Amino acid sequence: MRLHRFYSSEPLGEGVIVIKAEQNKDIFNQIHNVFRAEIGYTCIFFDGKNNIDYVYRLDSKDKKTLNFTKVEEIIKEERGKSERTLCLALIKKDGFEEVVQKAVEIGVSKIIPILSERSEKKLINKERLEKIIIEAVEQSGRNDLPTLSEISNLEDVIRLEGKHLLFHTEGETSNVEENKDNMYAWVGPEGGWTAGELEIFKNSRARLIHLPTYTLRATTAGVLASYYIVNL
Repeated sequence: MRLHRFYSSEPLGEGVIVIKAEQNKDIFNQIHNVFRAEIGYTCIFFDGKNNIDYVYRLDSKDKKTLNFTKVEEIIKEERGKSERTLCLALIKKDGFEEVVQKAVEIGVSKIIPILSERSEKKLINKERLEKIIIEAVEQSGRNDLPTLSEISNLEDVIRLEGKHLLFHTEGETSNVEENKDNMYAWVGPEGGWTAGELEIFKNSRARLIHLPTYTLRATTAGVLASYYIVNL
């Protein structure tokens, strides 16, 4: 049986931990009210600071606290040091949130919202997106917590050190060779990048990549581009 996983912002590893309703509202509600956990319930906590899953057993509870005892530590495979970043142009709220969720499940290490000339939205709900990221990390089994950057301009991000891949209807169809450099996958808004933005890409270090498929919606392209750079 697969164990539920919960992200904790507090360091873990102690023999006993206490989950309090007023301090850990979301986790307490999930375990106490949604799962209705009984004594002996076993789950995993991780803190995003290392590659260890901490297995804890529920030993006692009341209406305000859950008391857990550590059962074991599971050391997971350590991820590579290089970053895999999705640079996603701002699109409609639901679509942007969907791509963020799937990109995290796939394994990207960072997401940078890009304000493009054709972006329909100009703002993001960062608190909600960070919650979506945590839920995706819990569900997928990964231990590291991806970073969500502030909204950025194309010109600033394209200067960052690493390999920049622009997924576009034009460009090369060949695969990119495996490497250990930081990689950035660029996905445009519905309607695509403007001529001026494409000129910026062409004058930079960016490499245009044409995915071997039909023209995709931004949401689909974001997921496929994430898989592409994570699995190089």
